[in-house]
Amino acid sequence: MVASTSRKSELPVRLASKRQTSLKGFISRPIPLTRQKKINDLILNMIITDLQPFSIVSDRGFRKLLNELEPSYLIPSRPTFSKSLMPARYEEKSEKLKNLLKTADHVMVSTDSWTSINMESYTAITAHFINSDWHSQGCLLSCFSYSDRHTAENIAKELKRVTNEWDISEKIYAISTDNAANIVAATKLTGWVHIPCLAHTINLIVKDALVTIEELITKVKKNVEYFHRSSQATAKLMATQKQLKPDEIPLKLINDVATRWNSTFYMCERIVKLSEPLAATVGLLLNPIILPTEEEWVTLKEICLVLKPFEAVTVELSAEKQVTLSKVILLVKGLHSSLGKTRMTIMSEVGKNLINSLLASITVRFGNPENNLIMGKASFLDPRFKTKAFDSEDSLKRVKNNIQDEVVALIKKNLQNNNVTEMSTNTEILENNDDDIIWQDFDHCVKTSLHITSPVAIAIAEIKMYSEEANLDRKKDPLIWWSERQRVYPWLSQLAKKYLCICATSVPCERIFSKAGQIVTERRNRLKSKNVEKLIFLHCNNDL
Repeated sequence: MVASTSRKSELPVRLASKRQTSLKGFISRPIPLTRQKKINDLILNMIITDLQPFSIVSDRGFRKLLNELEPSYLIPSRPTFSKSLMPARYEEKSEKLKNLLKTADHVMVSTDSWTSINMESYTAITAHFINSDWHSQGCLLSCFSYSDRHTAENIAKELKRVTNEWDISEKIYAISTDNAANIVAATKLTGWVHIPCLAHTINLIVKDALVTIEELITKVKKNVEYFHRSSQATAKLMATQKQLKPDEIPLKLINDVATRWNSTFYMCERIVKLSEPLAATVGLLLNPIILPTEEEWVTLKEICLVLKPFEAVTVELSAEKQVTLSKVILLVKGLHSSLGKTRMTIMSEVGKNLINSLLASITVRFGNPENNLIMGKASFLDPRFKTKAFDSEDSLKRVKNNIQDEVVALIKKNLQNNNVTEMSTNTEILENNDDDIIWQDFDHCVKTSLHITSPVAIAIAEIKMYSEEANLDRKKDPLIWWSERQRVYPWLSQLAKKYLCICATSVPCERIFSKAGQIVTERRNRLKSKNVEKLIFLHCNNDL
């Protein structure tokens, strides 16, 4: 009886054991090759998209997660990802980008340089164009390590090398860079039109003017740095904010960055916003700081008021997938206008001097933007602005005449390219229509009349019709407008693609370097430069 009971009690255990073995055997079956490849691709996508280090595939927590989700999956080694899978993806994406660039009629490029924490110098070159569907597209052509001297000749050589590799040198009309003398000189050697980075120019304008309020800015910076150094002081400031305004999220003070004027603006704007809680917090500090005086608080508010339009212009010009160059003439005029209006409300001498300094710097660095032919063409070919971008009739006439000359050249080139076809077709008509001999004189008359309308007349008519059509709403997309009107304006639409693809800034390159900084971190400072180049390329072109 006891033995029988013992055998019964063992039975479920043996059954369970057999079942578990069967389940384990099922789970450990080899994963299908397609599934293995799919997971490999997803991990590589994660590394590229989220800028993860290759070493993540060796991290215990990550491996444990994958083992739980897919026990049969064999995680490739770190070298497999860096030396095999990632280079293969790079070649695949490069081919895709090359085919995409073939569809572009006109391309503009921008370039900038950056130094990593390893003290390696990198140069980025981006391309921007309007595709066949009238969508603005930007891509990274290359971000490469560069150890030679940054002379104008060397920079120009590299620009040509990269653009030749992508077979777009002949399509490039303009290049946007900062105002560094060596880069400006390099652009002249390429033969491309140089567009100074407008964001960089504005940075220089405001930096020039901030010298007039340097003493007050230094005082503000000392206050901010005190709170940044002291976690206790920051905690007290946050607690004070919660007491004064319990329904609002407490804020921290913002420190400025020497190379970015707008960081100084954000620093001043934030300290003004926190003036009340700061005053309440000072008495609680072990080492009290000297806050701005009542008069200085008023001045800081005025400084923020004066600089706000510059911040707005910087943000607007830095949009990557918007038409920007066509806005420059009107934005510069807007800065002049806003400063003039603000001057009427400013009370302090410091504020008035700041405005005078800004106006003087704008005049020196921009001059009269209507005199810039490239900006003028972009403004005229933007259906939102057209003739309304110009105050000067002479400037408008100059732009129209120049556009007319370009249209005439396009028409003549088109006629030359099609001349052989037309002659062949005409001969075929004469040879194959013996029965229509009575119509020969009429047909000849019609064909002759088609050539009476000269390229100049066609250009004048198209420009006139375009000018007289109602302007597009400022907040609407000019590229959508052109996609719907390209058949109405077949020649002007070609020029629109040429000039509206030009970026007003080299900000896209600067953003690439912020990504590069995330790739070349302390954790990955031994990453080879070639891998850095490929990772940045794949990350920036991930959506192509």
